[in-house]
Order: sequence, then C-alpha cells, then structure tokens
Amino acid sequence: MNILVQEGTFYRLTLETHKEEISEPGATLVFGGRFNSPGLFRTLYLGASEQGCFDEMRVRVGGDLRRVKPLVLGVFHVRLGKILDLTDSDIVKVVLKGQVADQKALTVPGDYKITHRLGAVAYKRGFEGILFYSPVNLKNKNLAVFWDRLSPNSFVKKLSTRKVNIGCQPLAASDASFGRAPEQVWQKVYQVI
Repeated sequence: MNILVQEGTFYRLTLETHKEEISEPGATLVFGGRFNSPGLFRTLYLGASEQGCFDEMRVRVGGDLRRVKPLVLGVFHVRLGKILDLTDSDIVKVVLKGQVADQKALTVPGDYKITHRLGAVAYKRGFEGILFYSPVNLKNKNLAVFWDRLSPNSFVKKLSTRKVNIGCQPLAASDASFGRAPEQVWQKVYQVI
C-alpha cells in the first residue's frame, strides 16, 4: 500500500467567536468526528478547498449560512509524512477488504461506524492523518489530522484567518447533488471583509 506524503494548503471555517481555537482539535476529543470516536484522540478536520468548507458548514446549519455569521476562514500550510489516502479506490479496496461494497460507504452523512474503526486502526498504525472525500460533496476532499501522531517533520501551520460575510442563494437544478432538491442546495457567495 502506498503511504502518501501530503503537503499543501488546507482550510477551516468556524464561527468568529471560535477564531482563537481555529487551529485546535480539542472539541473533537470530546465530541468525536468522522474518523475519531469521542474520547479517543484529537483530530483536526480541514478542507482541501474553501468551497468544501462552506459546503460542510452549510449542511451543518440546515442549508442557510446566513444564520451563523460572522464566520472566519483559516488558511493552513500542512505537511504530513504518513497519511492514509481514502480518495484512492485501490487503497480503499485493500483497507476495507470487502467489508462494504464501495467507497460511498465512507461518505454516508452521520454514519461513522466504519470510519471510526478505520480511524482507530490508522491512528494505532502511526498514520498522521486520513485524506477522504467529503460526505457533503464528493468533489471536495477533507483531511483528518491525528494531532497526537504528528512526527517531528510534520506540521499544521496557520497562515492566516479572515472574516467572511455570507450570502446564500439556491443553485440551479442542474447543480443539485446527492439527490437533494435544488431548493435545499445552497451556494456560498461570500465577500472578504
């Protein structure tokens, strides 16, 4: 199995009231996340694109980002020396060993049974993170960083944060994804302040 070195720019969107903690994975230790069960290990979740972060937040708040402003977008430079790339279907086949039919089982919104097990195994085997498709939109990728597994040559460095104003508008019917009705799919239209 290929062990991928991941380096690049990633993003995180949060409420402005939490901007001081934008680099901290502490809440995931308490509440858990897609790849970490509550109480096991700290994981920082980042998006590979700004749009991906807005898509994730939009779903968490029921479709209308205007309900949660003001928001802050953090920009991070990330280097991880050993990640599990679950965006590679060949790796998924090896990792899942026929447990599920396909990669879509890893992206079921709200269903963390398989991903919690995968996260725990990856963490125990020394992986520093997992690259995976967003359950919100398979065009977006996310990175789960296992905070306590970072090697001396790995890092997550916050480059900047900026406040964003949000306006939402429905997408055209042709842009709807995952079977959602077009009126339930929102596009971010933001302006940097």
